[in-house]
Amino acid sequence: MDKDEVEKAVNLLLGQLVPSYKEVVFNIADQVMVSAIAKAFDKSLESVKSSYRKKGDLGNVVYEIAPDKGKGMSVAEVYESLYQIASEEGGGSVERKVSAMAGLLAGVGKESSRFIVRITLGKLRLGFSDKTIIDALSYLEKGDKSVRPEIEGAYQVLPDVGLLAARVKTEGWEKATRNVKAEVGVPIMPMLAQRLKSPAEMIKKMGKVAVEPKLDGLRIAIHFKRPFGKAQDKGGFVKAFTRNMHDVAWMFPELNRVGDELSGNELILDTEAMGVDEQRMRLADFQVTMSRRRKHQIEEFRTKIPIRFYVFDILYKDGKTLLGQDYLQRRKLLEGVVRPVRQAQGKRGKPFGGAQGKLLELVEYKLTEDPEVVSEENARRRNEGLEGIMLKKVGSGYVPGRTGWRWVKMKEAEE
Repeated sequence: MDKDEVEKAVNLLLGQLVPSYKEVVFNIADQVMVSAIAKAFDKSLESVKSSYRKKGDLGNVVYEIAPDKGKGMSVAEVYESLYQIASEEGGGSVERKVSAMAGLLAGVGKESSRFIVRITLGKLRLGFSDKTIIDALSYLEKGDKSVRPEIEGAYQVLPDVGLLAARVKTEGWEKATRNVKAEVGVPIMPMLAQRLKSPAEMIKKMGKVAVEPKLDGLRIAIHFKRPFGKAQDKGGFVKAFTRNMHDVAWMFPELNRVGDELSGNELILDTEAMGVDEQRMRLADFQVTMSRRRKHQIEEFRTKIPIRFYVFDILYKDGKTLLGQDYLQRRKLLEGVVRPVRQAQGKRGKPFGGAQGKLLELVEYKLTEDPEVVSEENARRRNEGLEGIMLKKVGSGYVPGRTGWRWVKMKEAEE
């Protein structure tokens, strides 16, 4: 199996065509699949529906009526057919999906048809996940899980397990995982925080820390690429990835002007999206911020609750991955990327950084090795109506996932 087929096979085993962040979906309902099965094998709709009612699984229905063997289609051929089906849209797309699926099912045997139907309906149920594939790649290379950490580390920076599997298969794990670089438009697994209540224990575990306010918003990684060339509407984009690596840029149409507040051509920024009540000069709570999920009321909520992105980290700039640089190095770069803004001081309920109309605000930080300062900052932020504080080890790089004592959150009052 060549590199191209490895990638396709892995995605099919996971019941998908591409990683979830690319958001390619089939949009085929059970009743549409019933029509495709009936058409493929010249059966009546009622007979297929009756069989479905008895079996409760269209994969088993098609297995019962499909021929034992098909035409011997390759993995790549099946994948391309499925991708074409998923890409159908617009007027008459349902009919085209039915015809294309019928043609595909008619060309494969029992086993293949059963899994094709389940993949398309999102009901594969093999129990596989990206982590299963990562384990399998370690076993492929070493016969055990000994190189799993290295493979998973590469995956966290470039979370396309099909592509990673293809590279490991053809290049070996060392070459495939060495110096993996971030890419604008491809989400990076976010760095997550541990939790501790004792400032003394925090300092003991972490040493010198940067203390930041803890915001209760929506964690968003902004991926920005500036348009190039004479046609300024070509080649650029902005994406907004959640912690689960879904692009929700549609929730934030104002991001189309984010380039006006940035210095750089290609950037990945870690931020917290917060609604701002401009009249009361306070941050909106999480539920108000999340009202943006209502697609058909975006413009209404955009006017009522402006969104501001509080920027606290930079992961990539103009071709250079910054994950390995320490906190202070990244912050210095960040301050040159986002236009500096006035930082408000301690008034209860008032958002820090109150420059009206701005889209981006830098989150402020304070360096300390003193547990007392940590306690004071936590009390101050809670008095402002915020959740608490984040402590970040100044000598740490950006490490995806929740590992070690690099980031710690403190939300409760000290006991």
